[in-house]
Amino acid sequence: ARVLFGDVDASGRLPLTFPTRLAETPVSTPAQYPGIDGVATYSEGVMVGYRGYDELGLAPRYPFGHGLSYTDFAYADLAIDAPGAPPDAETAAADAAGNAVAVVSFEVANTGKRAGVEVAQVYVGRLPGPTRTPPRQLAGWARVALEPGERRRVSVTVGRRSVSVWDIAVHAWHAPAGTVPVEVGRSSRDLRLSGRFTIR
Repeated sequence: ARVLFGDVDASGRLPLTFPTRLAETPVSTPAQYPGIDGVATYSEGVMVGYRGYDELGLAPRYPFGHGLSYTDFAYADLAIDAPGAPPDAETAAADAAGNAVAVVSFEVANTGKRAGVEVAQVYVGRLPGPTRTPPRQLAGWARVALEPGERRRVSVTVGRRSVSVWDIAVHAWHAPAGTVPVEVGRSSRDLRLSGRFTIR
């Protein structure tokens, strides 16, 4: 009720994707769902959920990570601390296992006339190497409350698992060396900043 009457800002985000119609989803054949003769075929592989929409170029009605607010937010000044050096204290605290591969930082500003809460989301793009990976996948997020006109620097740690693929030969996760694209924004389809970092 407080959200509906505008006493507090809506800060929830969708954990799933809503299609424009049922025929335009990554899982749209009877073999995939509900299955044929009691057998469902998971032919989409790792392209589940919003990853499948991106892979197939399908426009959702409401994308993964979508959410409303009574104010507006702007993003600026993307910086990515590349891997290579041992993690600093802040990174180690965010990633207790010490497996951070990058720290993505940027500025978020409340450009509206009301206080609001933003959930800034960081996505990594296709990973280097021959393994088929999604066009983008969520690597982390940060929730920040801002007064009207306020701006704040936000940092999100990208862990090694977010940039890893499963190696069936050794039965372990492996982060392939190479360049990884990064996008930052309000949802999987409302991306405001882009950059890249290198896994060594």
